[in-house]
Amino acid sequence: MLRTFFLIVSVCLVVSIAAAQTAPTPVTVAPDDPRPAVCAAPALPNFTAHIVVPGDRLVDLLAGTQGFSLTQIAALNCLDDPAALPVGAVIWLPPSGTDLITTELFDADPVTDTAEIISLAASSPETNNEAGISFTWEAIGTAAYFYACPPDSAAPCPRPADARPVPLAYTTPVFSGFRAAGMVRYRLEVVDGAAQTSQDVTVNITCAQAMLAVYSGYQTCPDAAPLYTAAAWQSFEGGVMIWWSDTSQIWVLTENDQRVRIYDDTYQEGDPDPADSAPEGFITPVRGFGKLWSALGGAESGLGWALAAETGYQVARQSAGQVSYTTYLQGPDTGVFAITFVPGQDAGYWVAVEQ
Repeated sequence: MLRTFFLIVSVCLVVSIAAAQTAPTPVTVAPDDPRPAVCAAPALPNFTAHIVVPGDRLVDLLAGTQGFSLTQIAALNCLDDPAALPVGAVIWLPPSGTDLITTELFDADPVTDTAEIISLAASSPETNNEAGISFTWEAIGTAAYFYACPPDSAAPCPRPADARPVPLAYTTPVFSGFRAAGMVRYRLEVVDGAAQTSQDVTVNITCAQAMLAVYSGYQTCPDAAPLYTAAAWQSFEGGVMIWWSDTSQIWVLTENDQRVRIYDDTYQEGDPDPADSAPEGFITPVRGFGKLWSALGGAESGLGWALAAETGYQVARQSAGQVSYTTYLQGPDTGVFAITFVPGQDAGYWVAVEQ
């Protein structure tokens, strides 16, 4: 049975090297790591400080930003987990692509304190994370503030210390770039002297792209739809072999150590198939799988005998994020597997993902 293995979310970069003639050598993942080596968020241009309040989620705070993933922003801020923000801490966030127009405070009636929200609505009650949405309101008072809240309607939503006043009657630019599916909540707060009122508006965010896996904490929306590649699959007693048509490589997934290793496919037409005779109920692999299987030790390797003939299929692949070491792929049935490669290593990790 497959066992759960902890995965580090990151990028899978693969380069080919020539396989040895007698003992195949796993392909080493490229050592280049595009992520910053230091936590540099406070020094980056246009990044602004934000004080974390209860209910803050990094996925919500990044709505409307472009070019940064949750993992990158967490690394730049020395955060151990993008899903866990330390309340009271200061983090630095990139500029949003959507900025509300601010306004100077003006009290039209200094004698009477009146704070009233006449209307507040979203352009749609539901949208996908790429399409975007706008908000329109009309209010009476001295100042209005519009800001994001935790999605849970019961969670407190204090006005951020850096919130700036917005017009009392306004339609926002389009909010887009949502990173996760689920409900998002915004609050319009209106004040006038001692008078204060607020109203929330919620929108259901769906993912524009199909997803191969379910994420922990919140349902992150993938950056792109799954890519389909012609591949071949063969199950063994102790793992799986996958051949990729786009790279002419073979991935070997072994169950005993939950590792995946990449080998160049050196098979050429006319190469002999293994002479090993499989026991009843098992199969001796042939062609490229058979050549590599023999070189790895045949039935004495961690793979053992094949359980069925190889199967050709269109495999779906999807990165776990904009900058991620992990890629999700779908087997020939409904199973989904998470494959994680770390730069500089000749073996990665794999695990079956429960749907």
